Amino acid sequence: MFPNGIMNWHCTMSLGSEEAQKFGALIRELRKAQGLRQEDLALATGVGRRYLIELEAGKPTARLGPALLIAQQLGIQFDAPKRSQSSLLDLPLIED
Repeated sequence: MFPNGIMNWHCTMSLGSEEAQKFGALIRELRKAQGLRQEDLALATGVGRRYLIELEAGKPTARLGPALLIAQQLGIQFDAPKRSQSSLLDLPLIED
């Protein structure tokens, strides 16, 4: 499995249905590995069981905030890809 039950999940440019399926499977795997029922995890994170069911099923339109709370509860750490200073200079300027 994952060392210390923690996995780094790197963000991608867009979260499509394939990524949502993989993320849901990861949530389910970690929940079960920790001996938690869906009801236990839902209660610990303050989300509804229906939301957790949909998240584990890979629903690509699941809200991100609750998904991040669930991931944090299971020990998943998110690391944004590091950008070089030169790539930051390539960003378009936004005028007020």
